[in-house]
Amino acid sequence: MANRAFEYFLRKVHAILVGLDGLELADRVIADTRLEYERLRPEVPDIGGFGNVFQPVMVLNGWIVSLHLAMKMQGKTAADAVRVCHVMSSRTTCCGLYRPSFSES
Repeated sequence: MANRAFEYFLRKVHAILVGLDGLELADRVIADTRLEYERLRPEVPDIGGFGNVFQPVMVLNGWIVSLHLAMKMQGKTAADAVRVCHVMSSRTTCCGLYRPSFSES
């Protein structure tokens, strides 16, 4: 099961997708993103746990790859996924999006 930080990421992405592509597509992309992340999660390398400042970046990249794959399944392009991430980054700082103190379980 995904953690609270991932669910926060998905809520932010969902709001952006609804504005860009409507509720139905946003719901499908979020459902597919959850599935893709569960599939990819074991492949995200642990590079020293959250004591390593780059570990949160690795986890966040797993979320972004999952989003891209989910959007691709719905006929969207890599540029579309980048646009969503860009809009989100303009609204939320990385530190506000991902908090290493959250459990990864």
